[in-house]
Order: sequence, then C-alpha cells, then structure tokens
Amino acid sequence: MKKITNNKNALLLLSFAIYSFAIMAQDTTKPNFQDRMNSSFSAFQNSQQDSFESFQDKQQKAFEKFKKEVDKKWGAQNFLSSDSVSWVEYQNNNESRSAVNFKEGTATVEVILEADEIEDQEAVKEKLINAILILNESKGKLEDAETNDSPENQLSEEAILTDQLANEEGDKIDDSNIKEFAENIVEQKEITAEVIEGADGEARVMLSVTIPLAPDYLKVRAEKLLPLVSKYAYQYGIEPELILGIIHIESYFNPKAISHANAVGLMQLVPSSGGLDSYEYVYGKSVKPGE
Repeated sequence: MKKITNNKNALLLLSFAIYSFAIMAQDTTKPNFQDRMNSSFSAFQNSQQDSFESFQDKQQKAFEKFKKEVDKKWGAQNFLSSDSVSWVEYQNNNESRSAVNFKEGTATVEVILEADEIEDQEAVKEKLINAILILNESKGKLEDAETNDSPENQLSEEAILTDQLANEEGDKIDDSNIKEFAENIVEQKEITAEVIEGADGEARVMLSVTIPLAPDYLKVRAEKLLPLVSKYAYQYGIEPELILGIIHIESYFNPKAISHANAVGLMQLVPSSGGLDSYEYVYGKSVKPGE
C-alpha cells in the first residue's frame, strides 16, 4: 500500500511539474516560475489566489472580445477554438485559420473570401497557399487574442509542426520545399467551398483543405518532450513510458491543449481541482496555480 501511495504522489508531483513547464516555461524573456518562487515566496503565496482570479477575469474578457471579432466574419456557428487534442489558430486579420487535430493526424486550413474576391482564381489559390505557409512556420500563440507575433506570445521556440509534414514521396517539409508542397496541396487536394454568414450580416465563401500529418508525427512530438519527461521520471522514480502514455491519452501531445472543462496542458490539469491538489502537495498551501 505504501508503494502505491508513493507512486500516486510522485505522479501527482510530476503532473504539476510538467504542467508548470508546458504553460509557463515557454516565456523565456521573463523570470521563470521557480525564480519568482525563490525571490518572493511568501508574497507569492499570499497573492496567488487573487492573481489567479484576476488572471481568469482578464483572460475571459480578452477571449470574448477575440471571439466577437472572429464571429463578425465567420459567424458564431462556425467559430473554432483549441481543445484537448486540437490546436486552432487564426491569422491574416481573422481571414484564415488552421486547425491541427493531433488525435486524427490532420491539419485543416481554411480561408474566407469576400464576394469581390471569388472570381480571381489565382488570388484565391495564393490565399490558400499563404495560409499553408503560415501554418508550417507558426510557433503558436500563448494568447489567441493577441495579434502580435512577438517572442513573449510564442507558444514554442520552434515551429509547432517542425518535421511533422511530409510530401507524397515521404520527404519531410522544410524551408526548401514548403512552397512547392503548398502549391501541390492546393492543386491536387480536394478543396471544399461553403457559403457562410458573419455576425456582420455579410455572406462570404469559406474554402477548406485538409492535409495529413507525417506518419511519424506522434513519435516526433514525443521525442521533443522526452528530455523533460526523463528528467522528472528519474527524479521521482517513474518510468518515462508511463508519463508519455498519460500525455498521449490526455492531449495527444497538443501544445495548446485546453478542454471545455478548463483542463490545461499536456496532462490536462484543472487549476481548481487537480492543479489545486498538486500545488498543495508541492508547496503545502491550498492555492490555485495560475496559467
């Protein structure tokens, strides 16, 4: 019984460690979480609850404003956002978006066209090609509502889909062949068209094309996490395979994983429950961790 309890505690601690890393360690321009804890631990404990609630309120207001802007063009019924297995991102003044499903292994690129753009077929192709190029090079956004691409708002230090796209010959996509890859996708893949109505009352055409991820995309994503997982697995006496298995089940290695129940991160901790328990176990205080 003691061994089982120790393993559960170790898993809980490891979940919190990976949660903290995935949500907070991306921002390399600010002091990291541990530095702040070391420098002002007492003040942090006293203010964290208020900070979390303030953070939630600001995030909710920013998201509502962001969604309203998207709905103007796409319509509320067509709004998409990231979930536990999908990473969704809007670009080009909300006129294009990508949705990568890490469970299904697909990346869908969509653009919307105004009525006066439909007749120019070359311009339409270029718009789709550009959306694929943006997807390939995107480092993700910590905050969807932010329109800037500054390092402070990047989800990753490298492109999210690095080594996870491949052409029909099996060659991985990089800067040398991405333009040809995007052109071939637009020329050869099925492109669907749908008339949609935005919240502004304007009718637009939404074009969609779906791209399969490389066959080994999950292996690539797991290997990117392996150094971190191995470090904490060794520290707490847990097999790395177990940790990777939990991440696989919970988020499919989605870097933007957030469920409709507000479970956050690779291991899908809810700040008000699992996050609360983890924080109490690590720091001895019943405090909700901030994102």
